Amino acid sequence: MDVFPSLGGISTVAIWPVLMMNWRRIVAYFPAVERVVDRFDSEKLLHALLGTRTGLSMLGVLSSVAAAHFVHLAWNATWRLAMVTLHTRCSLSEHSNIHDQVLSWVTKNPKFRSATKVKIMDQNESKVEVSDTEDSIDIERMMNEIPPTFRPEIGQVRFWHKGAYFWMYERRDKKLEYHGKEAPDNWLDIYCFSWNRSTKPLKDLLVTILKEDAAQNCGKTLIWCPERQMTPYSSMPYWLRTRSRLRRPLSTVILNEQQKDTVVDDITSFLSRSGVMWHKEKGLPLRLGYLFSGPPGTGKSSLAFALASNFGLPVYMINLSSPGFSDSDIESLFSSVPRHCIVLLEDVDATQPLSRNLTDAKGTGEPMTASAVLPSPDEDDEPPFPPPPRSKRSSARRGNSVTLSGLLNAIDGVAASEGRILIMTTNHIENLDEALIRTGRADRIVTFTNATKHQAGEMFINAYTGTRWGQHMSREAVLRHPEMEEWTDGDIELLAREFSAKIRDEEFSPALLQQYFKDFRAEPRRAVRELDAWMEDPRGYRKPSLRHNPDGSVDEVKEVEEKSGGDKDSPVDHPTGSE
Repeated sequence: MDVFPSLGGISTVAIWPVLMMNWRRIVAYFPAVERVVDRFDSEKLLHALLGTRTGLSMLGVLSSVAAAHFVHLAWNATWRLAMVTLHTRCSLSEHSNIHDQVLSWVTKNPKFRSATKVKIMDQNESKVEVSDTEDSIDIERMMNEIPPTFRPEIGQVRFWHKGAYFWMYERRDKKLEYHGKEAPDNWLDIYCFSWNRSTKPLKDLLVTILKEDAAQNCGKTLIWCPERQMTPYSSMPYWLRTRSRLRRPLSTVILNEQQKDTVVDDITSFLSRSGVMWHKEKGLPLRLGYLFSGPPGTGKSSLAFALASNFGLPVYMINLSSPGFSDSDIESLFSSVPRHCIVLLEDVDATQPLSRNLTDAKGTGEPMTASAVLPSPDEDDEPPFPPPPRSKRSSARRGNSVTLSGLLNAIDGVAASEGRILIMTTNHIENLDEALIRTGRADRIVTFTNATKHQAGEMFINAYTGTRWGQHMSREAVLRHPEMEEWTDGDIELLAREFSAKIRDEEFSPALLQQYFKDFRAEPRRAVRELDAWMEDPRGYRKPSLRHNPDGSVDEVKEVEEKSGGDKDSPVDHPTGSE
């Protein structure tokens, strides 16, 4: 703690000569003291005071305080001069990717745990460790034991790194935003003391932070989603790292091996140095696009994440149906992705404006926006409740104005970014405009189907080999589940052949089969025995236990069937479906 600022009122050097020269006037304000002082001669009084130990001690203390104050002022002046003339600075916007990485590094670094001022961040559920000896997870206990995350006040972050001295400050700046109005913008300033004003220590620090962040996310696939910089005057989109997922092996994706190998070979060649140089010498744009087409639950998104895991690429996800998106937003997001990444556009057929056939009802020929193609009630039908009033500004933010031409320009326009891999998924390829899926935007179309007999057998083997359901249970917990079966890998191969022979070809999606294996995760033989009954009603079969549930008085499956008129093909889904 710096004590000199608190003593500034009594240690100011200029006050002591004034007190010594005008002490008689000061004493005059106190008559009782003045009468006592008048009895003594001033010279004798001063001699008597300085001739004692008390007087000398007081004089020494006053001299020491004055000297210390001089040193303090000189040191502050020298320090300010050195900091102004001998430092380098790096400013990080709060919307930059490295900004969050620096704050995470500060939060996790043990050298800052002794800070006296901290901020409490959100609780992190991943900090709770589950004991290997526990048979069940106590969710309530886990939630209560989640420790808060403490981050030091940035103003107190001062440290040495590789022989250089650093300190940080948070700065709230203003910038011109809309119609000349000013909006705040937050920055993180990193200062470095350097005799030669070199930026190398700053660069070394940032490289160290990035390496530590990469080491912590090793073996994970990073997922980025659009976020908006909300201000009173605008909402500018930017990329925000939302989460990370453990990498998924390609072997877990059920797809025709020839198709899978073709896609892997394409991306391998695209990312190689020879592939980059070939595109450059031929004058071709360095872009690669795929369209994954097939029914729901066939593994389109799973293959995209598995490819990202296999090549160590981050995934940038865009939902074109999100409210508030415009053509300029999509173009800005596409132009700001890194050189090597996967841009994932899921369910592009669900975004109605991606068809050139949709025009304005008035015959103007202008493409319709997302809000224009939404179904509306008949003119004679009045809504039961009037919609709440919306301001023009809120309506503009919530509406979606993405057009086909805007998306096409973002994908391969003049200002489109290069080096990225675009993957679009669709359940209905026939609904997409041909301009969107032509070669150059979708270089290869990968067709997904429901599980074949061979693929169903592979899924069976993958479900029951390797880690088993009861592997991490205690012996007492295993005894409480007598239905759990014992098997060997050889047994699973034989059962897989029987399973693939019984199942109907290309009728059930891999997602539906995966849920079936979850239901019988410890009973592979029963999974084969019950297959015929399951194929008759795969969505309703998984919940026969509802009829025996003492807490449930109604069979939910039958209730939904009655509501749908008993038609299995009714659009009303069973509550237990998982496709």
